[in-house]
Amino acid sequence: MEELYKEFKKLKHESQQKYIEYREPNDPPFSKLVTEIDQVFQSKRKQKISKLYEAFYSEGLVDKKLKNLEDQVEKLKNPNGNKAKTYHYWITINPTEDILLKDLKSAVDKLTLRSFIEKYMYVIEQRGANRDEVGKGKHIHMYFKIYEDKYQVPSKIIELMKSTLKRVVNVNTKALWIQILKEEYVKDKILYMIDKKTDEGKPEKQEMDQIYREINNLDNYYTNMEEDLLTKPFVNSG
Repeated sequence: MEELYKEFKKLKHESQQKYIEYREPNDPPFSKLVTEIDQVFQSKRKQKISKLYEAFYSEGLVDKKLKNLEDQVEKLKNPNGNKAKTYHYWITINPTEDILLKDLKSAVDKLTLRSFIEKYMYVIEQRGANRDEVGKGKHIHMYFKIYEDKYQVPSKIIELMKSTLKRVVNVNTKALWIQILKEEYVKDKILYMIDKKTDEGKPEKQEMDQIYREINNLDNYYTNMEEDLLTKPFVNSG
């Protein structure tokens, strides 16, 4: 436990600098996350390590050296070997304006063909709120579920994702936002993509999304899921 804590301390400064360089105005202070991790290790509250480790992934701050600690962290979380496995992912891809739509879509389509993905759905959106701005801020939201019988740890999944998307987005910044989902939130993400999102209060932006899709001959969403499953969460069958 003490050696693992020391390793995290070594990585802390580097991760903090990375966060400071790429953080956005509304991001939560990374220092708070680091402080909480320190407290967890100091007090040996093993039950909180899983939550904090996932936070590292969602903040996009997982360094290659940090990934090497995963097995040790899993052992601390589950001394009896009962690992809590993660099957569901939600990502947002924010390319720079110079990336062509066809290249962005091609990269995501390639990702959907990766052998670890069982189910997926993605939607192409933009951030323009009027006709003069249609197409500005193009981005993709994607949900996918990995195969349960071919399980791979999150660090490996993220590594494979990054290798596929690195030509269209800076994968080491928040331009690629990665979130590990709990099962109960999957349905919300599916509904977010197929519904009009009227609760967001952005009807103009949604209208511009539709115009953008029509101009570029895009579907409202892309998926390999059967229609009757689109509003149901994917729960483990075992």
